[in-house]
Amino acid sequence: MLTFTRKSDESRDYIDLHPRYRGTLPAILPGPGEANKALNTRVTEGGTRLVADRVITDIWLQAGRERVRIRKVGP
Repeated sequence: MLTFTRKSDESRDYIDLHPRYRGTLPAILPGPGEANKALNTRVTEGGTRLVADRVITDIWLQAGRERVRIRKVGP
């Protein structure tokens, strides 16, 4: 099961995978609002944290057949 915690600061998003997650790293797929925007990511914390180079407004994380949507809500 793909579980995560999302954190954000002024310029980056941090997606922390569950510490016991042992599958392949999830792919980051753009949502409708992100389709034409570049997104650079890197992996840190021993492979459990994905760091995006900007604040994400609408994407999907996909690992195998499982897909989870992440959207920024509010200000």
